[in-house]
Amino acid sequence: MENIVIGSLQVLFVILISPFIKTLIHKIKCILRGQKGPPIYQAYLDIYKLLKKEAVISSDASFISRISPYLVFVSTVWAATFLPVINSYTLLSFTGDIIALVYILAFETFCLALYGMDQASAFRGLGSSREMVIASLAEPSFMLIIFAFALQTGTTNISNILEASGRHLALFELSSYIKLTISP
Repeated sequence: MENIVIGSLQVLFVILISPFIKTLIHKIKCILRGQKGPPIYQAYLDIYKLLKKEAVISSDASFISRISPYLVFVSTVWAATFLPVINSYTLLSFTGDIIALVYILAFETFCLALYGMDQASAFRGLGSSREMVIASLAEPSFMLIIFAFALQTGTTNISNILEASGRHLALFELSSYIKLTISP
């Protein structure tokens, strides 16, 4: 029962904190460019404004345009159930969950590309092809990194990988390395 409660709180935490992180990154970029930037809570204001708006869907669009945003949101939340954010408890945890995470993210990319192709716009192919090109470059790199950690730790469970990686990083003492490089 504790696993379900903590896992649910972690998923809720990820959903609530992600707009803040997006705005914080944008604010830091603006400060580095010498601009003021948006307030920290701007993403929450944007979400509130967008939730009040009515959906505008082309008459030429099929049912895919109606269900794709929901599928993308649900798959994002579903992927968050595999991630141990605060501690090693996750809502969904089993051997091979790393492979399931990769497939869920690929399904999300597929839904985005399908949604872009379904729109009655001259730029539909351009947006979808750009999404697929970025995915074809990012996802194999992501998979390679994840599977390298899986081979090193001997498991494909994300919680076990992070726990084992944390132990390996704790064995490496950074302070002794700094003393060796700084001393004459």
